[in-house]
Amino acid sequence: MIRNIIFDLDGTITDSQKGIVNGVKHTVSEMNLELDPKLYTEFIGPPLEESFSKFTNLEGDAVTDAVATFRSYYLEKGWLEMNLYDGIEDTLRNLKQEGYDLYIATSKLYSSAKRILGRYELLDYFTYIAGATYDSSRVIKADVIAYLLEREGLDTEESIMVGDRANDIEGALENSLKAVGVSYGYGHDEEFKNAIAVVDSPAELYSFFKNLSDKRVNKYD
Repeated sequence: MIRNIIFDLDGTITDSQKGIVNGVKHTVSEMNLELDPKLYTEFIGPPLEESFSKFTNLEGDAVTDAVATFRSYYLEKGWLEMNLYDGIEDTLRNLKQEGYDLYIATSKLYSSAKRILGRYELLDYFTYIAGATYDSSRVIKADVIAYLLEREGLDTEESIMVGDRANDIEGALENSLKAVGVSYGYGHDEEFKNAIAVVDSPAELYSFFKNLSDKRVNKYD
């Protein structure tokens, strides 16, 4: 039976497109990078190191510099340029009332994730927040999830991941977790191919877990 729900942050709880896109624009301008604007939203979710390496010709220290440039904007302005998805706070509140323990696993810096959740008064819903380290020693989603599972002693059979990008779904699978995709975020259909379910809204996400709670058994076991 599922007892623990692990949430991604960007694209799952927060609609963070504006702040992240503006951070990418800032980095492109400051570093004179060539980057198709159509790719800006691809930076929402995956680790910044991965995205700058994949979508630009940067390597090594230049990637580190790009991440630092992005963060200089994001930590000052970008983290304020976002909103909660409609209905997500109700979903978190209702899931807590159903008896689920809620967690965060994000490739965003832990300090940023905590500040964002605090701004929206959501911290009390979560038992623990796992995020990236500033030195990038822990930034890949699979590593963040692994850290969370070990630190909190979570049983993989009783835990599940919720996210909007392939790194959420595949990161869960690498840790022997099932995953639910949320289509209201920034992922593409192909990214959800290994999810056990895909939901279209926070309200539908609550209904999915309410159904599991009512049955008192995980029908996917």
